[in-house]
Amino acid sequence: IVMGQEDVIIHDGQQAKSLLKGRWRKQLYSDIDDTKIQQSFVALNWAQKEVWICYIPRGMTYCSQAVVWKFDEDKLSIRELPGVLHMAEGQADFSTADPLTWDTDSGTWDSDQTTWDTYAYNQFARRLVMASPQNTKLYGYPYQQSFDGVPFTAYLERTGLGLPVNAQQPPDYTSVKSVTRIWPRIHGDAGNVVNVYIGL
Repeated sequence: IVMGQEDVIIHDGQQAKSLLKGRWRKQLYSDIDDTKIQQSFVALNWAQKEVWICYIPRGMTYCSQAVVWKFDEDKLSIRELPGVLHMAEGQADFSTADPLTWDTDSGTWDSDQTTWDTYAYNQFARRLVMASPQNTKLYGYPYQQSFDGVPFTAYLERTGLGLPVNAQQPPDYTSVKSVTRIWPRIHGDAGNVVNVYIGL
């Protein structure tokens, strides 16, 4: 997937096609700061089957928005970023447990087999890590948690959802719809706050 100055394309080595359609392309390229387009980048979030198209909106210094393409469902959404300039996928552990330090280790030199100043490391936990010069922090996704244990508030927006939703059929615009329930599927930690809004 390549982000150009007028479109985002997906290429299989033989053929290229546009990834963004109509208003998605218009929203991205009307919102992006033309003078900082070279600082935009694309990141793969393989664990969540997503591609993040990160860019700097007008008036901002760092990438604070991303168009997210969920490629297994072919869906697009908007996500807020904490002012980043780089993002990559890799093994990362967001454990908030204090690492063992020289002063806190009570074992003897001959018998102690622990290490100092290291966190527990899970080689199978692949996550996105974001470098934020705006906040001078590293952030991880999922769970939007920084490595100092302080999360940031962000929003995720899904637009263009027709009601009712019928597989392989266009949305029905012939009658008035009422939304009476929402069942969000969210992964997080106890105590996290999530606000859900519906609008036109």
